[in-house]
Amino acid sequence: DMHPDTLTSCSNLASLLHAMSQLEEAEELMNEALVGRRSLLGNLHKDTLTSLNNLAGLLRTRGKHDEAETLYEEALRGRKELLGSAHMDTLMTANNYGLCLMSRGLWPQAEEMFKEVLEHCRDMLGEQHSYTLTVANSLGSLLHEAERYEEAEPLLREVLSGLREQLGDKHPDTLTGANNLAVLLYSREDFTQAAQLFHEVLAGRRSQLGDKHPDTAAAAKHLSAAQQAVRHLREETLEPEKPDKTWGGMAFLSGCNVCSSSA
Repeated sequence: DMHPDTLTSCSNLASLLHAMSQLEEAEELMNEALVGRRSLLGNLHKDTLTSLNNLAGLLRTRGKHDEAETLYEEALRGRKELLGSAHMDTLMTANNYGLCLMSRGLWPQAEEMFKEVLEHCRDMLGEQHSYTLTVANSLGSLLHEAERYEEAEPLLREVLSGLREQLGDKHPDTLTGANNLAVLLYSREDFTQAAQLFHEVLAGRRSQLGDKHPDTAAAAKHLSAAQQAVRHLREETLEPEKPDKTWGGMAFLSGCNVCSSSA
């Protein structure tokens, strides 16, 4: 049970179960991998730090934000010591930690972390790198939730442009980016542009997921609200009902938040 390869298999299976939303089983295996790696490799080994990051991401998914924050803090401190502040693994742990802080309502701390990480990503990796887009989306979502729409819009446009260029217009992550920008535009009462993007999202979701999928239903609801808002503006009648400001998070790099297991 304590062999390094056994622990790696345990970690990889846990990450798969997490992706399949079998969260209780995944948490048990991630805990097993972490305990084993602490005992066998020590607290500062790269595999131990990976287990910390993975378990923290799972706990955040399960709404256990206090526990997740403690693990992210340890993982970030360890990766800075072992790899340096500018290493990509360190940067992604910092992004994940910021998302956890945001979930706990600690917005100033999260914003500071996102801005620092985004600066590093832009300097090291460039504007179009997947990590840069991931962090830009994190910061954009925080600014949107804080109703700082003018600051959020250029970030979300940057994210969507990068996703279109790298993945194409129909990729699920591009559709998520389009949805996030559309919700922001709706919040800014730019209903016409919002409706155009919601129409694009709905067409993509229907094609990939079918009419009954929750994401398709949400896109249809948002498009209907945007179209109604455009009509009301033209008729100068009732105040439109705004769609839910739901931020599902970017999946541009599926491993950013939880995976990164050693092979």
